[in-house]
Amino acid sequence: MAGDLLDEPAFQLRETPEGILECTLRGDLDRDDLVPLFTFLDTYYQTHRDVLFLNDFSQVGDVTLAARWYAAQKVKANRPFIKRSAVFGWPATWRVLGDVFVRVSGRKDVRPFASRDEAVRFLLDEQAA
Repeated sequence: MAGDLLDEPAFQLRETPEGILECTLRGDLDRDDLVPLFTFLDTYYQTHRDVLFLNDFSQVGDVTLAARWYAAQKVKANRPFIKRSAVFGWPATWRVLGDVFVRVSGRKDVRPFASRDEAVRFLLDEQAA
């Protein structure tokens, strides 16, 4: 079922024709901006397993500490449902924070990429570890 699943001011969540769940975060984010996203994902994961998850951070502004902590906890809890996860669009200033986020979330399998195309290739590569 390719197409938009949720489209909010702070994010868009959609399924691509390749079966990838793609989340684009937008603008400045606080915890309350992310609650609808993770509430939806909690329900989505009840019927979907081995999800290929693509995160697009290219439109993100400032993210509060509360939002980061909330997201890290939810991402950690959702780990059993994710087959592979990729991130692209991290601003240079986020690279260190991104590493911290990945460690806090317990997700050592999240990989950053310079472009969307690279990230999609990784997600679809059955040989990727």
